[in-house]
Amino acid sequence: MAAAKATGEQSLATQQLDELKSWQELDGLLGLAPDVRFAIAPPQLAPMPSDIDRLVTGLPEQRPDIVALQLGYRSADEELRAAILGQFPAFTLGGSWNSDNTGVRSAGPTATFDLPLFNRNQGKIATSKATRLLLHQQYQARLDNAVAGIKGLMAQEAQLRTALAAAREAAASAETLARSARSAYAQANLDQRAWTDYETTALQRQLEVIALERSLGEIEITLTVELGMGLPHTRIVPPDASGGA
Repeated sequence: MAAAKATGEQSLATQQLDELKSWQELDGLLGLAPDVRFAIAPPQLAPMPSDIDRLVTGLPEQRPDIVALQLGYRSADEELRAAILGQFPAFTLGGSWNSDNTGVRSAGPTATFDLPLFNRNQGKIATSKATRLLLHQQYQARLDNAVAGIKGLMAQEAQLRTALAAAREAAASAETLARSARSAYAQANLDQRAWTDYETTALQRQLEVIALERSLGEIEITLTVELGMGLPHTRIVPPDASGGA
């Protein structure tokens, strides 16, 4: 009994120290004094839709980081097109008019024709191609990582829900046994050591439930962020389309 009490007191002291450190870190992030305490509202998460696959498919238009990489890739694509067009001769047609002090006037058309005889803009084209390929690889890697991460989180969520259901059932059963043990101990039908064991088991089962609930909440928050839920949908207009199309 004394050993169990000492273990419980040590565990309580450790938890209290961890709580103090967490408060100090939070106060530091908010620019507050280390001893400030306030009520923390639980996060209000949007319910997970049943069609997660649709949200995964729409990641290129939903996640701001993926949208930015997609725009960068499209910009590099336009630069590559401009570089390819630069290898063709530039032709400029205009007109000229001149006069001198003798009264002679001349006028006529002018034409400027550039011939890229040497490199045909191949250096610019090669650089644009390499940039375009790099940006596309970065975009695809970010998208693939996001999809893989979401699928992994979904698998973890399903496993946690199954484990949480079992833990809640075990906690309810342990609490029932603990109540019976309290009654038996009060009637002197159970010794103190056995009663303490029942109470300790019930407490441990409840702590298991709390830990699983916390893990599940963290998974749901992370999944909400990874899916970009609550963020506005981004519509990327093709370069040849008008903004109102």
